[in-house]
Amino acid sequence: MADAARSGSIVIANEEHITEVYKDLVDRRSSRIGRSIIDVPILKGGVPIGVLGIVFAGEIPADESFLPFLRSLASCVVFAMDDSRRKISPKRIGGRPVELTERQQKILEMMAQGLTNAVMAQRLGFSESLIRQETVKIYRNLNVSNRHEASEKFALKSHDPK
Repeated sequence: MADAARSGSIVIANEEHITEVYKDLVDRRSSRIGRSIIDVPILKGGVPIGVLGIVFAGEIPADESFLPFLRSLASCVVFAMDDSRRKISPKRIGGRPVELTERQQKILEMMAQGLTNAVMAQRLGFSESLIRQETVKIYRNLNVSNRHEASEKFALKSHDPK
């Protein structure tokens, strides 16, 4: 695996290669490993960030037509890692939520009163687009997905004696 990470290329090792190159790691009591290994570097921006190791029970076919598939698989791993990082905000994994700005607090209060984005924009002197952007930030911060849930959290917080 280290070879794949270092070189940034796919490393294919059959039993003979493993026994020859990594003789110190091979159990000497066993005369056969009985497997082949493919190590696929996981690259992000051309830089190795990990290695995907695949162990086969038998021999790997000499045909290398499966290499593009393995590279695609490694790309999928990077994509999934990036995608999951975007979806997991600090509040969802136990981090301290960020405080709402004064403007966001006012928008949340008006939202709880049932006002539309257009009315809030007019009263506050902002564009509807800005109000929409702020409501998205409010939802994310409160870990909610709609106005109703945000309003409920606002009502609970405003009745909290703290």
